[in-house]
Amino acid sequence: MALAGERPSVATITDIWPAANWYERETWDMFGVSFDGHPHLVRLILMPPTWQGHPLRKEHPARATEIGPFRLPEEKEDG
Repeated sequence: MALAGERPSVATITDIWPAANWYERETWDMFGVSFDGHPHLVRLILMPPTWQGHPLRKEHPARATEIGPFRLPEEKEDG
């Protein structure tokens, strides 16, 4: 099934297959596909919570020279 638009979404299957939780979260994290009804669709698996965008989408900058360096919040830098 092809998904189109700025914010593609599809219904979750975690109520049928609970193990799909991880895969749906990974798909959202990397590609930005939202899963309607997902119990815990948050970023913490592959990308840090402060990451902007979804790195495997075509419109995301692909070269390190196109984006600034990754920075930790000041409180974490001190730690």
